[in-house]
Amino acid sequence: MSDFDPLAARALSSAFARFGKSAQYQPLAGVPVSCRVVERRDDEQSVLGDTPILAPQRVLEVRASEIARPEKGARFLVGSYHYVIVAQPRRDDPDGLVWTCLCRPDPADGSTPWLPLP
Repeated sequence: MSDFDPLAARALSSAFARFGKSAQYQPLAGVPVSCRVVERRDDEQSVLGDTPILAPQRVLEVRASEIARPEKGARFLVGSYHYVIVAQPRRDDPDGLVWTCLCRPDPADGSTPWLPLP
């Protein structure tokens, strides 16, 4: 462990405390786990002929210290919105402290999470 690791962990904890939201992670098998997530939109734009198509996507970031290994197909409950992880989560940050989860709304929940983030 480098001297930077504790500093990075403290900065990350501060960011999640300030910008994160309380959530619950529901694994495919097992007990739900409380955590904090940082939400962001990561809309994907494609072109079909001359027509641009915007596919709204939600990215949830969760600390690896809270969720050891999120899995594709598992769910998050954030407030009243339910999200399904649609791709294998990644740990893109240099220290591997955060999981990045590409999500879509759970169709069974009936909510509209694609409104702009507050």
